[in-house]
Amino acid sequence: MNLCLLAIMFSQLKAPPSVFREWMLSCDNEYLKDDFLKQLEKYLPTADELKTLADFKNEANDLQYSEQYFCAVILNHYFLLLNLILFHLDR
Repeated sequence: MNLCLLAIMFSQLKAPPSVFREWMLSCDNEYLKDDFLKQLEKYLPTADELKTLADFKNEANDLQYSEQYFCAVILNHYFLLLNLILFHLDR
């Protein structure tokens, strides 16, 4: 996982991880722009990395800032949700 690139991307959101989670769950394309989501898709953590992050979910404040975003949105269907949002934006 390229944490430096992800940290830069998430810093551009100017929103905390909990707000990012709400945007993802509501498929909010007002804040989640197409170019951001496509870049995010390129640098997504692997399933194993997400599983490791899930182990630290209760200690998310101790993680690097970019990892906190993934802890906020760890869902079984996270990858599907991201692809759904991208599909919707491409229409």
